[in-house]
Amino acid sequence: MKGIIVAAAILLLAGCSSTPVIDNAPRADFDRGTDFRVYKTYRWFDGPFMPDDPATKEETQYQTVRDAINVQLKEKGYEWRQFSATDLVLHVHSGMISPRQPDAWITYNWYKPWWGAYGPMADISRYDPGTLVLDVIDAKRTELIWRGLLPAVYDEDGSLIQPEKLPDRIAAMLKDYPAAVK
Repeated sequence: MKGIIVAAAILLLAGCSSTPVIDNAPRADFDRGTDFRVYKTYRWFDGPFMPDDPATKEETQYQTVRDAINVQLKEKGYEWRQFSATDLVLHVHSGMISPRQPDAWITYNWYKPWWGAYGPMADISRYDPGTLVLDVIDAKRTELIWRGLLPAVYDEDGSLIQPEKLPDRIAAMLKDYPAAVK
């Protein structure tokens, strides 16, 4: 009887918790059919960006994120060449903080598996609010080959949460990203 009372008390207290448990662990997925040995160079996506996206809206924050990713890719043997042909294109975006009505916008420079390469697109995020999304795109095929997700990077105002910890968190997200083959 004492065990039932203790179990009921635990369930009652757990039900009263108002703070949700958030998993801040980085996650990644990639196209298993991709031979990453052929990639050696990359550049950053140059737009257009989604309007009001916390990942790209403010230049200083965007640069902080890019710099942390650049450090990790350099350590893995990749060469950043922003203004010449490259093997890969990197694009960061985020889970929008608050739900909004879908916004139609025009783009002429996108990548698969996104549909509608020419014409209006809808700005809808399916990621947890504040999540940093890193897409790695095969530049020749314009296909997404790797995606990393880093939860809880942006607060409700779209500002970086603990920017001093960002380099370590990005290193964890890219930990298993394949090194460039020399």
